[in-house]
Amino acid sequence: MVRKYLAALREGHTEPVRTDIPSPHKITGWIMRPRESLTDEQEQQLLQVRLACPDITGPATSHASSLTWPVTAVATC
Repeated sequence: MVRKYLAALREGHTEPVRTDIPSPHKITGWIMRPRESLTDEQEQQLLQVRLACPDITGPATSHASSLTWPVTAVATC
């Protein structure tokens, strides 16, 4: 593994530096909150996560967002 990395480094073909990955708790919070309540930074981070993980995009996100209404309705009663 190290040998392969050093060979790629010598050739100038290394992998891009990975950024810090937000915790699943943070990501879930961003998905569950209404989009209007996210800061610009949170919106950008969520976009990066969604681009990196296609499973988060689409059905999973829309399903999670649909659960927000009943939870909010119960909390306000």
